[in-house]
Amino acid sequence: MSKIKYYAIKKGNGVTNKIVETWEECKVLVLGYPAIYKSFKTK
Repeated sequence: MSKIKYYAIKKGNGVTNKIVETWEECKVLVLGYPAIYKSFKTK
């Protein structure tokens, strides 16, 4: 079983309501901003 996580971003740096598949993608959009996000095991 793979350990893929999905990250749902409700509010980030210039984005709203977006799902990304890696922490690297998510990190760029949320760190340093008043972001709202959460990781999930399934889409």
